[in-house]
Amino acid sequence: MNAMGKEIMAKRITETIKHTLKMNKKKPIVMKWKEDTNKDKKDPREATTGIREERDPSENQKDRVPAEASDNRQQETETVGTASRRNRKIPVTRRDDFFVDNHQQKAGKIEKEDIIKDSSQVRGNTSLNIFHQNIRGLGNKTNELYCHLQQDLPHILCLSEHHLSESELQLIHLADYSLGASYSRKTFLKGGVSIFVYRNLKYNTIKIDEHNIDKDIEACAIQLDSMLNKLCILAVYRSPKDDFTIFLKQLDLILQKLYNSKYSILICGDVNVNYLIDSNRRSQLDAVLHSYNLVGIVEFPTRYAFNSQKAIDSVFINSSTFGKYELYPSVNGLSDHDAQLSILVNGGEKRKRTVNPLSKEKSISLPQQISYGN
Repeated sequence: MNAMGKEIMAKRITETIKHTLKMNKKKPIVMKWKEDTNKDKKDPREATTGIREERDPSENQKDRVPAEASDNRQQETETVGTASRRNRKIPVTRRDDFFVDNHQQKAGKIEKEDIIKDSSQVRGNTSLNIFHQNIRGLGNKTNELYCHLQQDLPHILCLSEHHLSESELQLIHLADYSLGASYSRKTFLKGGVSIFVYRNLKYNTIKIDEHNIDKDIEACAIQLDSMLNKLCILAVYRSPKDDFTIFLKQLDLILQKLYNSKYSILICGDVNVNYLIDSNRRSQLDAVLHSYNLVGIVEFPTRYAFNSQKAIDSVFINSSTFGKYELYPSVNGLSDHDAQLSILVNGGEKRKRTVNPLSKEKSISLPQQISYGN
């Protein structure tokens, strides 16, 4: 709020207080004290003082205020209090139906079998919600992040650029979630990725640390026992000042390891490749991903800067493996990157989606398109 806005707000508050004080003016209550002459029937509460407080009945009638006027004064007082202090945060509460499919929730049809309570129940006609955001520092944002998500808590939280060391990340408390996998930089500051899992869901951490290189590629992965057999969620971050060739090479090795283990793969993260425009780096990255049947599904801006907008935070899935899925942007003001909420729906018809294919000029073999170098 600028200086002019603060001045206007101060004037409004002052006028409201003056009006309230004017409405509350009334005769003072006169208190009369007298000694207790009836010593035999003394009230135990008067044992020490020997006096008690009494009011004149006639003054009670004079000072009595109509109920309607009292309600008006109370409402005005509450208005002043609200305008003069910051809004309080919504109390942290947990709903029993936050794992219900969004369409059923809006329609008001909530069935017990559609509520995901643990991993063994994530196999019916239910949805799996995966939230990703480049948080740009998680340390002092956990409460705000939870308040943003508490209306419909996702199953998985993928956070890039947490800016924490391994020991600091272990101390992070995010209600209802446990740290499933993470990577923190070894030689540089900031960066890093992490995956938080809702407490009742079973998962296994996949070890891929040998492929991580600070700034070039930072990744972590979990295998979730879910509606899709052996679903692997891979969180990735790539610095804009990295060696892009190394990034492609290490990503290819990670995907090869997951693919050989017959995982169903979902990738989310900040890869710093703008998917709103065609570029050489996008073509190279798509060539690697397409070889594993992975396509990007983010088609809206995820980062705004001055007069530019970019889609550098991406979600990649195998559209032939997953059934119906939905993707929504999520704006919470916690970072200069907007979040993405992916919803994988089990039991629905497979969604047909057109993917921008490589043109004939670009559709060359993978070895020719990518040169890893030494």
